[in-house]
Amino acid sequence: MCARVGRPAIPNPDYPYEHSVLLEDMEYARIHGASIIHNCSYDYSFDCGNEMAIDIANKNKRLFPLALVTSTASLETKKENYYNYLLDKGVKGFIYNYGSAICTTLNPKHLSKMCESLINYKKPLIISGLVTNDNILKVEELASAYKELPIILKGTSWGITRNLMHVLDNNENVYYDITSQHSNNMLEITKEHFGIHRALYGTAWPEKSMGTMKCFIEYADLSEEEKNMVAYKNACRLYGIDEEDLELYDEDNCMLDEIAKEADEGKPISVPVIDSHAHVKGT
Repeated sequence: MCARVGRPAIPNPDYPYEHSVLLEDMEYARIHGASIIHNCSYDYSFDCGNEMAIDIANKNKRLFPLALVTSTASLETKKENYYNYLLDKGVKGFIYNYGSAICTTLNPKHLSKMCESLINYKKPLIISGLVTNDNILKVEELASAYKELPIILKGTSWGITRNLMHVLDNNENVYYDITSQHSNNMLEITKEHFGIHRALYGTAWPEKSMGTMKCFIEYADLSEEEKNMVAYKNACRLYGIDEEDLELYDEDNCMLDEIAKEADEGKPISVPVIDSHAHVKGT
């Protein structure tokens, strides 16, 4: 799910950041596990932030650490191989925030040490910051150079959907999360043309609703097994997480009301629903 925890440089009063609130929200929405990244990695020091994420995850069995890295991380941290160091500590994958001040290149040569470590440890590279059509196409050279490396595109939006389709079509080692990818029938298109194993559930907590993103899966025209693949099986496979480690919640303590439970199960809602964001041309 790639939730961001820990105090950011400028806290937004509308968004919680404590991992304890994340765990509460997960229990309410029936989310059994989440990958996390620490805000300190983005706002202050990626090295310190990564250590904080690892420490939080080690104390909470439902949380799995990711690490924010740069192309020169070993030089900056003075660790001989910073990438192997993180992976030895149980990190499930690296986030590369392309377009930020510290992640400025997708040149395969510049990212070689990072990619080689991930391939050796069988972990994915998660690329965020792909907010333009030009940026997402730059992923193709990297994906072609490292065909054994799973590359997850995080936060792609409807505005770059068509180029996302080109990248998925041309590169079997590229995947995407549905955090911001809400294009019409995208999961059905993925199933038909690229394989449903290429899509992963995501929410970018705390900015988006976990339950809403679950509905995106539940109401898709997919079989129950295919929904399970998007919801957790694909992520478990790529991150190397044992599905048995995702402990189920006690259904007797479910906090969802009747309407929320219907949505959570992908059933027709038993009350009138008004679409307040319909794209209808006025006459």
